[in-house]
Amino acid sequence: MNYIHDLVSGMAEKRAVENANLFPTYSKWLDRRFADQWQTFNVSSDVADFGVVQWEQRPIDAVVVKTILHQKNRFIGRYEDKCYLFGFVADEEFSMLRESFAIDCSDAPDVNISGR
Repeated sequence: MNYIHDLVSGMAEKRAVENANLFPTYSKWLDRRFADQWQTFNVSSDVADFGVVQWEQRPIDAVVVKTILHQKNRFIGRYEDKCYLFGFVADEEFSMLRESFAIDCSDAPDVNISGR
């Protein structure tokens, strides 16, 4: 969770971050927001789900993080919150982040990795 939070909050705060290409949909959304003069003033994240998935017949950890971005636009005098779900499969054996995704919470199906 901390890795995803640090990555997506860094992008939202226009800081240089490694693996910014991990979530291209989110990156494009941020670029449009920045062009429209939106500024991020807070980012909060929490684990939405976690568990083990099968990848090439190997059990691998997976996590889904729910992140809320709090933004403001000085020019139009408005605040807005945006919710995204971020996730990936952490393949530590091969040092890879697999199957990454970023989905607007309003477009997301119910997420359930752990089978709960």
